[in-house]
Amino acid sequence: MQYVTDISAHKFDDAANLVLSGDRSDFKVVSAVIAGRETSAHGIKALSTDVTGETATVTVGGTVCSGDSANPSASPSCLTNTDPKSKNPVFRVSLEKAPDGRWYVYFPAPVRTSPQQTATSSPSK
Repeated sequence: MQYVTDISAHKFDDAANLVLSGDRSDFKVVSAVIAGRETSAHGIKALSTDVTGETATVTVGGTVCSGDSANPSASPSCLTNTDPKSKNPVFRVSLEKAPDGRWYVYFPAPVRTSPQQTATSSPSK
């Protein structure tokens, strides 16, 4: 959970050390987006862990908030998760076991799924 805590506290150098070296360029993009925001995290804890071989997904619980640093008087937007089976990517951290035996954060490639077709029709007159 140190990764989530470091990110929300803008400790990007510390968080980068927890990211798989091949994914650090992706991390730089993520951190650049977050750097321009006021962020905080509260009550962060692991709710579930799914391990498959050398990869794992941790579902995180707690509250994360983001505000506009250019408008500090605006209320921040917050998301809270209490569901250990949440699919919300904000609350999921992917890990990969490196050759040194340690687990590192990585950013998996998005899985493409076809959109559900919602065909609607109206009777012809």
